[in-house]
Order: sequence, then structure tokens, then C-alpha cells
Amino acid sequence: LVSPVFPTISHPDAAPIGPLRFAAMCRASHLPVYALGGVTPELAFRLIGSGAVGIAGIGGFSVDADSCYMVSLDSLLDETGLAVRAGLL
Repeated sequence: LVSPVFPTISHPDAAPIGPLRFAAMCRASHLPVYALGGVTPELAFRLIGSGAVGIAGIGGFSVDADSCYMVSLDSLLDETGLAVRAGLL
């Protein structure tokens, strides 16, 4: 897990890494990387091509603000239609 990628409500004082630095960290890692921190359905498309295997978080994609999740980026793109909106399909 690499965090926070984007500004997050739960850690407002934490400086976000941003999608470009996050992508560089993914490329440098020999392990699978998940994005954590401030990833919303509206921002997830910015991680396409980053090398991330998925995203993780608390409440960002759920009705229940206390629920935790971890999902592959590919399945998220398929389920939300982000791949279509990003011109990948």
C-alpha cells in the first residue's frame, strides 16, 4: 500500500503523493502496489497506466463510511465504466 495518493478526509495534514510520483513508485517496486488515500470513483481513472494492481481504502467507494475495501484496478474500471469513459474500451 502506498498512501496517500490524493488528499484524504481522514488524514487532512498528510501531503498527497499525487499520481505521477505514485506511478514512479509503482514502476520502482518489485512488489504489487495498491493505491490508498483519497481514491474516489472520480479520481481512480488518473491511476490508469500507473502500474498499480489495485486500490484500497475506507469508505471511498462504499455507502458505509467505515467499510474497508481492496479491489483490483481492472475490476474497478470494469464495474464503474471508468475504462469506457477513459477511452480504454
